[in-house]
Amino acid sequence: MKYWVSLKKSDKYVMEKLGLQGLQGQALRTHPKYKTLEKFWYKRESSELDDWFNEGLTLYGAWTRLKLDKVPSAQVMKTNEYKIYVHYVKKYDSMVYNFKNGIWQPPIEFGGTDAEIFAKVQVWAAANRPRWYVKEMLELDGLSKSELVANKFYKKFLDLTGKKP
Repeated sequence: MKYWVSLKKSDKYVMEKLGLQGLQGQALRTHPKYKTLEKFWYKRESSELDDWFNEGLTLYGAWTRLKLDKVPSAQVMKTNEYKIYVHYVKKYDSMVYNFKNGIWQPPIEFGGTDAEIFAKVQVWAAANRPRWYVKEMLELDGLSKSELVANKFYKKFLDLTGKKP
């Protein structure tokens, strides 16, 4: 699979190699090799997102590249592009967290739309980031417990992780 990704093989090529050519809809999704096709898509997307990161694309840059800034806020989290954005946030946040206060650290972006910040909160919760990190990323350092819990994003982080204030 890495071979197909590295050679930038097309969906058509991969589907043919997996014996999925001509299948659509339910017939495609229920085929035993469909999971392999999904893994190929995910690895290809990861490779493309690595390219974005290596070119220095910020989180907001990814948001606009995916044209999420053009989607009504009520719909943005329901789009496939938002899923790609969350995938990029995972990669980006991993680099920020792992290189925190190091010689090389990607630029930290604070703020954003509710959907942008919610993507970060989801990623932090899934990665089990420590509270100090989440507070710093949300610019909530120095707040009292009641002020922290009043912040909808920090509250969501606590809800997702099952942590108490």
